[in-house]
Amino acid sequence: MAGNVTYLIDIAIANDMNIQNTYAGKISSKYINLVIEIKRLWKQNKYLEQLGYCPQADALNYVLTGREILTTIASLRGIDDPEYVDNFLKVFDLEKYADVPCGHYSGGNKRKLSLAVSLIGHHKFVLLDEPTNGVDPSGRRKCWDLIKKMQDKKNLSFILTSHSMVECEALCNKLKIMKNGEFYKEGTISTLKNEVGGFSLKIKLINKDLGVDEVDFPGHRDTNLRFNNVEELKKYFVESGRAEVKDEHSGLLHLYIKDKNKKWSEIFDEVEQISSKNKHLIEDYSISEASLEDVFLSVARSDDYQTA
Repeated sequence: MAGNVTYLIDIAIANDMNIQNTYAGKISSKYINLVIEIKRLWKQNKYLEQLGYCPQADALNYVLTGREILTTIASLRGIDDPEYVDNFLKVFDLEKYADVPCGHYSGGNKRKLSLAVSLIGHHKFVLLDEPTNGVDPSGRRKCWDLIKKMQDKKNLSFILTSHSMVECEALCNKLKIMKNGEFYKEGTISTLKNEVGGFSLKIKLINKDLGVDEVDFPGHRDTNLRFNNVEELKKYFVESGRAEVKDEHSGLLHLYIKDKNKKWSEIFDEVEQISSKNKHLIEDYSISEASLEDVFLSVARSDDYQTA
């Protein structure tokens, strides 16, 4: 597991905090059945020495400054080097606020400080629970770069829980999806995407759905490509088996094209013809390969899934 970033998704009721707390020894493992190398390598009273932890709720003493917190944590980890602490402050863009009580930090800077606390020292495993939640886009990218560098250079392994699929794809080389407290799917991101296969079609609809009498088709009407309303458009894709409706809200129709062997050119030609002949319904569209979100939803919507 060394040098990996593993991403955990729990389908049921967002139990990511329970997952992290179980690893950190804070709650009973009855919530999940996780078997990892930590259990094999260290006993309960030793493995925490090798573990870094960034909880979802910032575990910071708001009276202390960022420098004081990092200096204290570094000292507890056996590092008494001011330059080492200064380097962390610089990497996380906290130099300007280093001597300000962290209770006055913005939410994003508090998250960066919490992440710095989890990484400082000589760890083998680091648990990250929503590590960049509330961090601005630029700071988020810097945090991701740092995690990747530490993974590669220090052979660190990370276990990440996050609601951001973008973060997952940027950081992780392995994914585990949990359902009902057990691993349901696992593998590399590319492997899981290939299992789902297919294409994602998003259609932006015109605000007003015109009725039959309001549509005037000049000349011969091709009923296979021209539709009076959105229901007819959906029916065309669904009843023919071309696609299934994944979502529809706020003027956006999201369809999933299941045929993974279909060519891009075929899909584009068909959708472009439909779009050009249904300007009264379709404002724009986009086509993409199956995403990580599609993988997640395929598990969440499986027949045996029940909300607790």
